[in-house]
Amino acid sequence: MVSGVVRDATGRPLSGAGVALDPNGNTRVARTDAEGRFRFTNTSPGEHALRVTWIGYHPDDRVVSVPEGGLHVEVVLRPLERRLDTLRVVARRTGIIGKVVSATTGNPLAGTSIEVMGTGFRATTGDDGTFAFSSAKEGGYVLAFRRHTFRTRLISVAVPPNGAVDLNAALDSLASRSDALFEGRLRDMEMRVHRRTKNTSAVIGMQELSTLPEARLDLGLQYAPSVYSRGMIVANAPTCALYVNGREERFLTVKDFKTSDIEMVEVYSTGGCREFDATTGKYGLPTGRPGVMVYVWLRR
Repeated sequence: MVSGVVRDATGRPLSGAGVALDPNGNTRVARTDAEGRFRFTNTSPGEHALRVTWIGYHPDDRVVSVPEGGLHVEVVLRPLERRLDTLRVVARRTGIIGKVVSATTGNPLAGTSIEVMGTGFRATTGDDGTFAFSSAKEGGYVLAFRRHTFRTRLISVAVPPNGAVDLNAALDSLASRSDALFEGRLRDMEMRVHRRTKNTSAVIGMQELSTLPEARLDLGLQYAPSVYSRGMIVANAPTCALYVNGREERFLTVKDFKTSDIEMVEVYSTGGCREFDATTGKYGLPTGRPGVMVYVWLRR
């Protein structure tokens, strides 16, 4: 057995951290409980790789030697340097708060609908353009801002412990036919996210991928806490289909993207994967083993 506890540098237990045992082999995944604890039973003695990740912290990779009687591990995660751009941390409130304005005039945009992707959080701005999701707990989220005649905007945020993220979202007006087509693909994305169950899908925001800012996307997905926390394993799973900004991409792979280029990624588990052969330009027969479908949304 391998058990342990995950804390931050102050000694505070980190609930919801993703833990993977042998992440590049016969992977087993777990999520820490409210006390930061995790456990893997029926673990064979010998050396095993252990990976711990959580949003807003540097990942911890180590090799542990498990004796016959089992092993208990103490893991301390170091916080990432903050890259907040239009965001700031507010200590006296909790959750996600902010204001939506026009990028052209700076005026508040009333009637903007806001959705926290993959959750039940939704709101509409009032006359002053403000909104609040005070119940959003510590972790990473992707917010979608939508208003008629304006471009939909996706923004990734990381809510700190016992605090709030305060953001200023500026929306641009729709300017072309391509913008309108992109809006349609975003609406398809929202419907897709709602249909999927949480244990077979993950919505991964920029804040999760920032642990490895210049890495290839395939490596970034292997370290994403949202993937591990849902019991999903993507390290050795073939990519059945890749979509970029809502359009299928047959001649690129997830290895062709850097994590710093990404605003959001959707990952869905699927069975009977049909892998695309770039040489023939056709899909092969189903492999019979599980794979993943990946939707990449680039930063705009």
